[in-house]
Amino acid sequence: MKYSVIIPVFNNSSTLVDLHNQIIKALHFTKSYEIIYVDDSSVDHSRQVLDSLESPENCLKVICNSKNIGQQLSIMKGLKKSNGEILVVMDADLQDSPQHIEQLVSKVNKTTSAFIKRTGHYQSIPRMITSKILKYYIYSLTGLNPNAGSYYALHKQTLKRLLQLHIKPPYISIQVAVCSLKIEYITAKRSTRFSGKSSYDFIKRLKAGVRAIKCAKQSIQKEIF
Repeated sequence: MKYSVIIPVFNNSSTLVDLHNQIIKALHFTKSYEIIYVDDSSVDHSRQVLDSLESPENCLKVICNSKNIGQQLSIMKGLKKSNGEILVVMDADLQDSPQHIEQLVSKVNKTTSAFIKRTGHYQSIPRMITSKILKYYIYSLTGLNPNAGSYYALHKQTLKRLLQLHIKPPYISIQVAVCSLKIEYITAKRSTRFSGKSSYDFIKRLKAGVRAIKCAKQSIQKEIF
């Protein structure tokens, strides 16, 4: 069985080397894998760092967007380029540890996806409150746990069902939840940001929240199961 790990990248030059090494270490349970980075037209040195990374057996893919298209479309691009049977999506900022990959993928099958259920105080209180309000509303629509984030694993068959929804713009984690008969969770502590700050200011977060709600409603209307 082959595994694919997809990581959207935007101005993450300071964490990429450590992230890459930790992912390779976390994939000790298999020799059949690929790591796919999608650089969303970063303005720091992320592209140069990605070009310098090494991986055993040529298991590394780097996709560079010619213009900034956003996190969700970057994830979608990586998923479409993946060759694995089980796919893992995670952020590049090292707030979530790659050490959970093995446990995460062990819960995945053709109809079951798995999410990391985050614990800890990893963002400011105002950001946490607004995030919880949005996620509880998403939960009421989709059943996706409010503590689930952007670290999850799905089967290639789930991706095929997701692509049949034809929703634009996508919000992948929500679509994964809708396209899965069952969702498993692993509880893990999320760390504070290693360096720098989130590129999502209040306005961007608000717009992302609106997109998430629209995507949830559209996904439910087109639900495949």
